[in-house]
Amino acid sequence: MRNVFIYGVIGLFCMFLEIALFFLLSDSGINIILLNSLILVGLIFTSFNLNAFLNFNKKNFYGKRITKFYIVSFFGLCLSNIIIYFSMEHFDPNTSKIISILPPAIFQFLANKFWTFKSFP
Repeated sequence: MRNVFIYGVIGLFCMFLEIALFFLLSDSGINIILLNSLILVGLIFTSFNLNAFLNFNKKNFYGKRITKFYIVSFFGLCLSNIIIYFSMEHFDPNTSKIISILPPAIFQFLANKFWTFKSFP
């Protein structure tokens, strides 16, 4: 339960930055999907390090873990972009962004807990 709580706190911190940057830049003329992708890729490194060192307390196999984290994050990014793409048929970009947060977050927590940060022999 501790991992879920800390993952949530780190996630909320990164989500705040993600939403703030998205809202600030969504009227800049950058394609919404590209903007979402750039912001998420930029926050992956921060999220990984906070989770590795503060949440799962895994400082070993850094290269292997960050590679797995990026793979998981890539699938989360794809899911987020798919949700934004289809929800923009009914909502504005900012509302679509909000809608796109929870499903990838759930997927990424489970994948990171049981794959990225699992113990290595």
